[in-house]
Amino acid sequence: MGGRVRVDGLDAARACSLLERLGADFEIRADTASAIPWVEIATDRSLSEVLHRLAEWTTTSGLPSVRVTLDGRAYVLQAAAPTNTD
Repeated sequence: MGGRVRVDGLDAARACSLLERLGADFEIRADTASAIPWVEIATDRSLSEVLHRLAEWTTTSGLPSVRVTLDGRAYVLQAAAPTNTD
């Protein structure tokens, strides 16, 4: 049985960006109009896939990290480290 990863602390533009990036591939609920927007992503497929895609989005969005909640526990997900192409 899957759970949900909730991303908090985004502004409305970034919450909408996350919806656009993941919405086609995952079941998502969101509130982008509240004072504190949030996005919830179902983990029915694979928690590691959801977290990997969130880390990628965080990196491409220029954020150093995002706050996520999983099973009632809060975590900080850092952007993916840049790959060395040398």
